[in-house]
Amino acid sequence: ITRGEVVRGFLLLRVGDRCSELRRAESERILRAQPFLADVDIDVIGNSRGGVNLEVRTIDEASLILSGAIDNSAPHVRSVRVGSANLSGLGVSTSFSWRHQPAFHDRLELRASDYQFAGKPWVLSVASMRDPLGRDDRAEMTLPFRTDVQRVAWRAHLSETRGHAQFVERD
Repeated sequence: ITRGEVVRGFLLLRVGDRCSELRRAESERILRAQPFLADVDIDVIGNSRGGVNLEVRTIDEASLILSGAIDNSAPHVRSVRVGSANLSGLGVSTSFSWRHQPAFHDRLELRASDYQFAGKPWVLSVASMRDPLGRDDRAEMTLPFRTDVQRVAWRAHLSETRGHAQFVERD
């Protein structure tokens, strides 16, 4: 179950703000766009102090990541992928995969994405892959453009790839 603080971090309304239909609808749309949430409803309910309360109901996506491949010849297990699309309800996706490569080293891959890094609506994604002919490491931090209410969006990307030289045939 996604934690309340994660859901609150995506809301465009805070306690004491003036509630508008635009910000309520955009908050609902932004939450629905998160890969770990299947459905979201935000209702505005009047309170006894003359203000309003927001009731936010979410339905989580299935979070278990599990796949693999087997064969009738040795080695029988050819690949495995395990992880979580919403680790402990934190809005963090993690996965580890392994694939057998005949005649080479096996392929290993580790991925993680935090969809609310440092309590902000920033997305931090890191990935590292080792395959038979090299390695690929990537890190990316973004503030995606999600709504017209938002003033800025940005992206920072860092990567390193090491592999064998490739030769291209001339036409």
